[in-house]
Amino acid sequence: MRFGFCGTTDMAEKAVQAGFDYIEPRADSIYEMTDAEYADAVCRVKSAGIKCEAFNVLFPNEIKLTGPDADLQKAERYIQNILPKLRGLGSEIIVLGNQGVRTYPQGFRHDRAYEQFIQVARMLGSQSYNNGVTAVLEPLERGATNLINTMAEGIQCVKDTAHPCFLLLADFFHCSAVGDGGKEVQSGGIYLRHTHIACPGTRKNPTEGDGGGYEEFFAALANIGYNERMTFEGKWDFDKDAGETLRYMRELSKGVVIA
Repeated sequence: MRFGFCGTTDMAEKAVQAGFDYIEPRADSIYEMTDAEYADAVCRVKSAGIKCEAFNVLFPNEIKLTGPDADLQKAERYIQNILPKLRGLGSEIIVLGNQGVRTYPQGFRHDRAYEQFIQVARMLGSQSYNNGVTAVLEPLERGATNLINTMAEGIQCVKDTAHPCFLLLADFFHCSAVGDGGKEVQSGGIYLRHTHIACPGTRKNPTEGDGGGYEEFFAALANIGYNERMTFEGKWDFDKDAGETLRYMRELSKGVVIA
């Protein structure tokens, strides 16, 4: 299993020094860069000898995916523009979480919002295939969005999308918030291509003895032969916590098949 963290491209050298395998920046931060800033980011990452293998926060807030202001054509133009840039930084995974842009307003029909979201997912699958990446859907806790909260809902969305480049992410923090345990994570099976982790409740970095209950999550991943990536997404002091956090995650992963 490969381990990374959510951070910016200017943390590339620190990531290597701490022993991480990759960085997972926000895609919308790359979108906001000037050409010169992007070229500098590419140079910085390559010089450090690490890649941004995954990206989260795929869409900027001004693009709405559901509701009366949803604009699939605008979303597709944005994706066509951003994916080559993400690939230039080493991306293989793009994460569709985006609680704000996927949440539909009160009074809007849930089934219509879901139909709109499936259209976006199919577009993402197609564009991901064209750019050599895989898009993954992140189910989010109910306090974050009213659309796709559980692993079961995520699996159904992936099945309804029916595209090999649109698959699933399991986020331990969000799974814990909605009561999804090892059984539900394991049900992701062949659809699971990426994971996030943080301490339930606090969203801090996992540490030994913090009561996070991570063992069940790692055991579920081991049971389905998961051997992809795991990203820490949460609050920490990188300089103080990174080394011990990575050590602990690697220790937890000993039950997972390692290539």
